[in-house]
Amino acid sequence: MNNSLIFTLLISITIFYSSCNKSMKYEIPPEEKAVNTVMARNSKVISAKYRMRPFAISVAMPGGDIQYLELKFQICGPLSKEQIRKILIDASHDFLSDINSDTGLCCYLKNHSLTIKDIGITLFLIDSSGRGLKDPYFSIAYISKGELEYDILVDNYDDELKRNIPSYKSIYRETYDEAVQELNKN
Repeated sequence: MNNSLIFTLLISITIFYSSCNKSMKYEIPPEEKAVNTVMARNSKVISAKYRMRPFAISVAMPGGDIQYLELKFQICGPLSKEQIRKILIDASHDFLSDINSDTGLCCYLKNHSLTIKDIGITLFLIDSSGRGLKDPYFSIAYISKGELEYDILVDNYDDELKRNIPSYKSIYRETYDEAVQELNKN
């Protein structure tokens, strides 16, 4: 009886292990591989070009069609609005150009290409010791869906963060077209 119990237990473990092993095999779909390649390449190239540190990515691909891609970086500041604007516009142009020229990715893109309204670049401004900048400096800036925003966090941000409610002293917004016009003035 003891042998039959051990035999049954061994058979059960073998069947369980075999079924788990097969179901745990996950193959990355080709559209996900294409996105991962483009995001990794652009994170590396853009971070080196603008002396930033890759921080995160955002991808929206409901149903498999890629509809939105965003790169997020940390960058040492403080920086002026003009400096931030130039980095956001130039980095977004670099990113968009690379996305739309990648033949391996284009077949998975909504409408086979993306526009400035389908991508984003976010900058988290930090000081030389890695702490987020606060008032009077810009703390966060981004271009997303064709608009730029520059935010200044107030000094009591740490207290607000504990309550999960960041406070902003100022938020400046401009459209992509307005930002490009400002860049062309200089």
